[in-house]
Amino acid sequence: MARRQILTASFWSRLMAPPSEDREIAMHCTLTPDEIEAVARKRTAAARLGYVVSLAYLRHPGRVRNVGEQPNDVMLAFLADQVDASASDLTVYDQRPQSRREHITQIMARFGYQAFTRSLVRELVHWLTPAAGEDPRAEPLAISLIEELRRRRILIPARRTVELIVRHAIRRAENVRISALTQDLHPDHHDALRALIAPLETGEVSTLSWLKAAPKSASAKSIKAVLDRLMVVRAIGLPTSLRQNISTSAVDSLAARSGVIRSGIPI
Repeated sequence: MARRQILTASFWSRLMAPPSEDREIAMHCTLTPDEIEAVARKRTAAARLGYVVSLAYLRHPGRVRNVGEQPNDVMLAFLADQVDASASDLTVYDQRPQSRREHITQIMARFGYQAFTRSLVRELVHWLTPAAGEDPRAEPLAISLIEELRRRRILIPARRTVELIVRHAIRRAENVRISALTQDLHPDHHDALRALIAPLETGEVSTLSWLKAAPKSASAKSIKAVLDRLMVVRAIGLPTSLRQNISTSAVDSLAARSGVIRSGIPI
């Protein structure tokens, strides 16, 4: 069974698009002296423009330009102006795929870009886990991951690989939270907590369901019902260190994922 995609096609398309706003183009497409020196060795205007377009794509969005892909007019004009070429020279350049491949190899070697390899998956999952612990939403995590890959000059892998890393980071962060929440519990605590979800011999709802059904009105009868539940919870004897091991937001995240509604009863 195929996994459900956690990043939409439109979101991914935006991430993989080259810069289009003036400020972004200036930030990502302005050539450094070393880059200008490298491109100056190309004899024709078409070669110079094709070289810097490939370089710009590797820098941002962080991928190889697709065959025949046309950069937006503003980006193309900005690059062409820096290498004494015209935008139309890219059409000439694209007619020589061998030159394009050679230039990409040269750029990666000279400026330290590297292809993504499967060996990076585990490392990046560990790197992303703290962020997933703070915010488990897939799209912000994907943005953080891709920004880190760009910073390291590692080419962005396929969407399914990014989704794999994000999914595993979310799962690992959840395991870290669960471990922090349970690390101070003793076997007696585990037994008492399991008893909360066990069906009662009388056939009535579980103790946990009873706890969650605390009345919300302000009558004397309701207050007594809440106090009865409070006594049951306190009888478990959960250590007060639980509050120190995991943040309230982390507890809320776990509760949301497990379908549990926090009752607000203090421990």
